[in-house]
Amino acid sequence: MNTAEKYIRIEEIEPAAKTKRWRVFNIRSAETCGIIKWYGGFRKYVFFPNDGFLFDHECLQMIADFLRQQNAQRKKRHD
Repeated sequence: MNTAEKYIRIEEIEPAAKTKRWRVFNIRSAETCGIIKWYGGFRKYVFFPNDGFLFDHECLQMIADFLRQQNAQRKKRHD
C-alpha cells in the first residue's frame, strides 16, 4: 500500500459526455481535494486541485501515477 492511500482516494465521478472524470478526496474529512479530468489544451487527463489543499510528495506521486495510467489507457484506445 502506498502511504498516500491512507490519506487520499481517487474515485470515478458519474460518466461525463465524452471523457471520464475522477475526484480526489481526503479520506478522513471526505472533502474533495480536486478533480482529474480531460484538458484539451494538453490532450491529456490532468489534476485540477481545489484552493487551500496541500499535498506532499507521496500524494502527488500517487496522483501522477494515476494520471500516467489513465493517459496511457486512453492513448491505447485511440491508436
